[in-house]
Amino acid sequence: MTFTGVSQWFTRLLCKNDSKKYPCFSMILSLSSSSSSLSSAIELNSTMKKLIGSRQYKQVLGLFDRQFPMCTDVTFTLALKTCGKLEDHKCGVRIHQQLSLKSLQDPFLQTLLIHFYMHCHDVDQAQKIFSTIKEKTVYMYGAMFKVTSGVMINGYKINEEPHKCLSIFEQIKTENLTINEPISISLIGACSQIGIRSISQNIIRQISGSHSNTYINNSLIDMWGKSGDINKAKQIFQSISQPDIISYNSMSLFNQARSIFNKIEKKTEDIIVTMIRLLTMNR
Repeated sequence: MTFTGVSQWFTRLLCKNDSKKYPCFSMILSLSSSSSSLSSAIELNSTMKKLIGSRQYKQVLGLFDRQFPMCTDVTFTLALKTCGKLEDHKCGVRIHQQLSLKSLQDPFLQTLLIHFYMHCHDVDQAQKIFSTIKEKTVYMYGAMFKVTSGVMINGYKINEEPHKCLSIFEQIKTENLTINEPISISLIGACSQIGIRSISQNIIRQISGSHSNTYINNSLIDMWGKSGDINKAKQIFQSISQPDIISYNSMSLFNQARSIFNKIEKKTEDIIVTMIRLLTMNR
């Protein structure tokens, strides 16, 4: 068996088993990878995917560096995704700088870069990439919203800039792009962070009916509760045919808040705001 064959055999073994149980195999794979050259980009990408599958993230990046001359856009994609999983901002920036001008124009890689920078809380760099793209896709907008599909909106949400989510939403409307489920969830999450009923009502009017499942309904329960409309949160809860543990936890929390609030004789705006903030801190 050739050295490359041995490397492939160990890679398959690591993918089938918990690599933490076999640290010696990980070490042997690393040594074999460094001293032998994979025969093609396809083989390189396949090996990297298997290592990612077995959560051997540092070995993925080591293999990327050693086999750099044969790297393709697919290889760069795998390496960037790995940097995101490790939240290795420095390594991701280096890989970004190694991309060719042609690769930097690829919509998929552009979206991935936005997602990576948002995941690493580098909002400015994500915004910079986003602003230079002439033909934006719904997935790029979604990337600006979260750490998942569709990237700017979710990115702003997880970086606690919910008002920017709403600004991006206005841009989406001007380009007549379809609002997908991840963006809807991110918008609802942004409204939860803001906690203002009128804003929540306005956004829901524009996206209501586009999607309906337990995950979105749970997000709506959270949003209405934090926006001070416990009755609407309760209506959503009662409409769910099979509530899950998240549904029950949300309603339990808001019912406790309402019970306490009802016992307060002088219900001032400051008390309402304080309760919403406390709910937000505990979610």
